[in-house]
Amino acid sequence: MQTNALAPIFYGDELDQSTFLGNTYIPPRLPAETFPYHQRIQENQERAEKTSPRIPKGCTVFQFLDICENKVHHKLGEWHQVAPGEFERLFTKVINAGYGTRTGGCYMNGINKVLEDGDTIQMGIWKKGKFVKTLRVQQNRWYMIANRSQTNEEFEAAVRYELAYNPGGVQYGMVTTQSRLGYLEADDAPYVVEHNSSPAGIAHGFPLAGYDEPNLPGLIISPGSSGENFGDKGVVYLNGHDLRKGFTPLGFTINILNNNS
Repeated sequence: MQTNALAPIFYGDELDQSTFLGNTYIPPRLPAETFPYHQRIQENQERAEKTSPRIPKGCTVFQFLDICENKVHHKLGEWHQVAPGEFERLFTKVINAGYGTRTGGCYMNGINKVLEDGDTIQMGIWKKGKFVKTLRVQQNRWYMIANRSQTNEEFEAAVRYELAYNPGGVQYGMVTTQSRLGYLEADDAPYVVEHNSSPAGIAHGFPLAGYDEPNLPGLIISPGSSGENFGDKGVVYLNGHDLRKGFTPLGFTINILNNNS
């Protein structure tokens, strides 16, 4: 089995979604639509001239950085890209902290753990072929969105709540041989991750970014972290009732800092 991501590692003092977002219960009604970040073309998988197939163990960091870009867009209304070199710097930081290896992948929340020290992520824009640094992003807090003590329905509702009320994405992943979900098989149209009694073995981290497109009711939408050549230009879909089979989903909030502060 190809191991790209490990399930989050917990120490017992982690907090959950309701602690930060105040949802002591999941409302019975959610918005019919989410912010369309799942429609985004995965051009930013070409960070620092590298894609996730070339760095197959870094999907947990890739998905975190993609979500950061989405969250900045949600706050500012314009796109800023993670600076070249930041993926490798953060990937190395996760490994050096003991939250993963280059040969076995990283814990999904390894990136969250190492950013608890206040480190920031440099972002910017491209102008006339030159990358211009514009701002820095700091993880403010991270938390568990759902857990396996919940029913399938509660688990799915918590993920939907996060996508609706803290836009940008959810950190997620799975081991296909444990979940019996065929992620690699979703590369065949219609790109839906479905039950497979003997799926191709892979452990992979990928963001969840939206739900319920008009022609895809009941599906949770992921832009993946394998580039736009996989699935529907990088997008795959999961049945909501299957989410509990995967890793504990994680959310986080950010602070946007002036580049000179």
